[in-house]
Amino acid sequence: MNPTPYLGLMTLLSIAPSAFVAGDAGGERKARIASLRDLRKEAERWERRNSPRYSKQDVEDLVGWLNRNFYKFDV
Repeated sequence: MNPTPYLGLMTLLSIAPSAFVAGDAGGERKARIASLRDLRKEAERWERRNSPRYSKQDVEDLVGWLNRNFYKFDV
């Protein structure tokens, strides 16, 4: 088992809530998460910028975790 994707996901989970609310540190745009769809789109955008890439299941797990713990959108 390659632990690298797992460690990357754990790093993302440790910073994700504040970054998703405030936007990227690079300042290119501010994230406005107003729905579960927006949250999924933002997680997919993060996934595209990460190396190694996450699986679709990792992205869904991240969206579920963020929604359960922070956003609380109706499913």
